[in-house]
Amino acid sequence: MEHTDLIRSERVRPQMATGYVLRSRGLKPAADREVPTAGAGAMYSTTTDMARYVAALLRMGAGEHTSVLKPETMASMFQPHFQPDPRLPGMGLGFGPGEQDGHRTVGKVGIVPGFLSAMVLAPDDGIAVVVFSNTGGLNGRGAAEPLAPALLRRLLGLPDEAIRADIPPLPEGWGKLCGWYSPDPGPVTNLMVRALMGAGAEVTVHGGHLMLKSLTPVPAMRGGLRLHPDDPDDPRVFRVELPEFGKRVRVVFSGGPEDGVVPMRLLMDLMSFRKRPDVRNPRRWVNGAAAAGAVALAIGRGPHRVGSLPVPDGGS
Repeated sequence: MEHTDLIRSERVRPQMATGYVLRSRGLKPAADREVPTAGAGAMYSTTTDMARYVAALLRMGAGEHTSVLKPETMASMFQPHFQPDPRLPGMGLGFGPGEQDGHRTVGKVGIVPGFLSAMVLAPDDGIAVVVFSNTGGLNGRGAAEPLAPALLRRLLGLPDEAIRADIPPLPEGWGKLCGWYSPDPGPVTNLMVRALMGAGAEVTVHGGHLMLKSLTPVPAMRGGLRLHPDDPDDPRVFRVELPEFGKRVRVVFSGGPEDGVVPMRLLMDLMSFRKRPDVRNPRRWVNGAAAAGAVALAIGRGPHRVGSLPVPDGGS
């Protein structure tokens, strides 16, 4: 990989692209900052070098001239090493396991301001796709992540992925799932949990659908996500559709009093939440504080009315 490095060395500096973010008045160059996230990847590279890289992955660690890693090492990297529930794909060593209509896949996405990238492989089929784009923000919206699996499906001869609608909902069991779920206690090792979900998630029924709502100040995340049934044999397995990100995420519920485990847990991708008493739901406190503030603001604006009589400020 002749034009790849973890720093802005002379191997990469002459070919660096400009990243852009989309604003209300069009594209704007992203702030140019060197992001020191080597532990997560953050390589500077070219499509040619990344093609060489995925070719070596498909050859189970063998480069053009010699083996770099043993095949069993590569197999271990593609297997889940963190899997909060067997119904979820989990996370391998740097790679996210997945599946496309029976074809095993592994992949990885990258996000820095102005640049989005995605890599997805079907190791058993000898096919891989790498997508680079120089437009996008930290919200992850852009062409790279949805385009990579879509191209892979075409190369595998699969039809475009459709929203599954053949599993009937079972609303009689929704009552046990509804409530407030907070992030697991302990040190925060995944900042995306707090960024996306804030103080946690609420599971509610709205409009005849089971919904997942994020308790976050980010407006785009507060609208709620519909929980679609995703397993005809397991009423606690759902998925959420994120078309703006070109992906779908599985959501499962585990535990609960009926399983002899307290409390119930909500697991979404690699994020884990624990069901908490509704009385401690922060939305109640936020709504209460907002109502108190509105009353205080109204009182401070006087004159105001008590019953039908106008009362000036300081009156009784």
